[in-house]
Amino acid sequence: DAVKKYGGCEQSLQRTIWATGRSTIQIDHPKIPDGYIHFSPSTSPGLKITIFIAYPGLGEYTLNWHSEVDTIDSAVAALTQGWPPSRRAVAKSLSWWPHHDRVTWPQDYEDPKVALRLFALHRLADLLGCLSLISHDRLLAGEISSYGAGHTEDLELIKRIYPTLHTI
Repeated sequence: DAVKKYGGCEQSLQRTIWATGRSTIQIDHPKIPDGYIHFSPSTSPGLKITIFIAYPGLGEYTLNWHSEVDTIDSAVAALTQGWPPSRRAVAKSLSWWPHHDRVTWPQDYEDPKVALRLFALHRLADLLGCLSLISHDRLLAGEISSYGAGHTEDLELIKRIYPTLHTI
């Protein structure tokens, strides 16, 4: 709704300035075995992101996004994850809570892959939002892989990229 309300994500005629870091960076997730976020710099414009998520009882899902092909519209429209599913009854019982229709509960979908895709889009929106903090006038170029990572790892990643950021 917010994307529609403000006219969606529109292409600009302004020249896009791309920047990248100087080296490969990996931040391991402290609690998820094999969980990490990884950045590889690029000398070419464009950002490629791979999101891998796994939820017990739902399964695994991989989302690939590329700035030259994909838009951010579906990611910014993604709802928050209703997780764990056992909290749904409690959340629904809070009649005064106005956000019931802004949550993706996996049990609302016959196919778990639909919920997993929506969860992955929400993760993409989180990551893109964090990356927007790196620079107000440049976009990050490179490749990012997020395997079970979250906000803490995202913030650590941009803290490490920022000091080496340079325009390409």
